[in-house]
Amino acid sequence: MKKSTALAIAALPPEQVNQVFNWIVDGRFEHDITEAIAEHFEGAQPKPLIVAAMQRIAKSADVEPDIIRGWCIEATRHVYQKAIELGDLATALRAVKQLHSMAT
Repeated sequence: MKKSTALAIAALPPEQVNQVFNWIVDGRFEHDITEAIAEHFEGAQPKPLIVAAMQRIAKSADVEPDIIRGWCIEATRHVYQKAIELGDLATALRAVKQLHSMAT
């Protein structure tokens, strides 16, 4: 039998799920996230928020490869633009090299 991670997430505040998602993507440890939930969201239960955020992450894997590739190209182009604005030529050059490797 497959283990179910489904919880009643419909009632969870989207802004809380979004913040937990951001903490996960930022690389925070589970215990740090649990403490942050207690600190920032009075009375909120950590597990449903963490599961909802992880389900959101899982949905990200269900995307066409061309969409991911296009996003990577656009994000790299954005990094290049910001690096040029800041005069960071080394980072701009790395972005150009990265774009070139994506095209070949």
